[in-house]
Amino acid sequence: MIKSMTGFASLTHEDERATIGVTVKTVNHRFLDVALRIPQSLAEIEPRVRALLQKRLARGRVEVAINVQLRTVPAPTVELNEEVVQALSAALDREYDAIQAVLGSLHYPEDGDDIHRLYGRLREIYRQKEELPRRTKASAARAPLDLPAIRRALDPGTALLVWSVSPDKTFLFVVLPAAARADGLTVATIPLGEAALRREIGSFRRLVQDPAADPAAIGKAGAELYRQLLAPAEARLTGADRLLLAPDGPLRSLPFAALVRPDGRYLVEGKAMTIVLSATDFAERLLKKLSGSATNCRSNHGSLCSPAVSDSRTAC
Repeated sequence: MIKSMTGFASLTHEDERATIGVTVKTVNHRFLDVALRIPQSLAEIEPRVRALLQKRLARGRVEVAINVQLRTVPAPTVELNEEVVQALSAALDREYDAIQAVLGSLHYPEDGDDIHRLYGRLREIYRQKEELPRRTKASAARAPLDLPAIRRALDPGTALLVWSVSPDKTFLFVVLPAAARADGLTVATIPLGEAALRREIGSFRRLVQDPAADPAAIGKAGAELYRQLLAPAEARLTGADRLLLAPDGPLRSLPFAALVRPDGRYLVEGKAMTIVLSATDFAERLLKKLSGSATNCRSNHGSLCSPAVSDSRTAC
């Protein structure tokens, strides 16, 4: 057995998969001192390398560096635990429903702080559901709901409003239940794009959250946002006593309850409101109601789909 040593060695091996380089440096030392530099991907071989060096050497400071350069990046192996995903999704759905029930008992502006806090949690639930792995291929392949099915699923007196925000404009889709005599679907164009909405909603939120803000200024801003975002659908909502609101993009951070109607009352005072975190989420809930099982309803934009509005502008 070698008792002490001073030396240097380097070896490189190449094949179609990778280039592997190994460098060994040694100097005299009273004891055996081994220092290894190994890629994280090869961490499992470190004990074997260390044992091999201890078997061959009695003393000396030994530095071993291993470098691996892959020619192709291997595809990771991922296994989806569908039961866990479904359990997490169901738990988020239950919390979502519980928050909606609480929101239904609150009143603006006296419960404004609680309303903003709960809406914030709803947005967090939306983000968490978006991060869950996608459904299995079988569920993703199901056909989207068509307009008649959506209208049949809506309760009488309920109107579904879905916004689709693009860079330069916003589309507002209004769906009425099958019991309504009016047309089932209408589309309005709002001349506000994503950046403009983000600025106006940000300014409105700062006003609402500022204890020193002038109530008249808050009311004026809330009335203007109502005029821009809901007034185009107002004639369609005269017979509705409940609104399902499916906001998109920056509209998800808008406190709809604080919008002011032309009669001076807050939106939440005149009609019951339910925020649907996304049209896809609402489509899944409708399918649960219709068939007792969950699905994904997606068009090119992951949207609620309708044969009556079938091009790319139907992104809801």
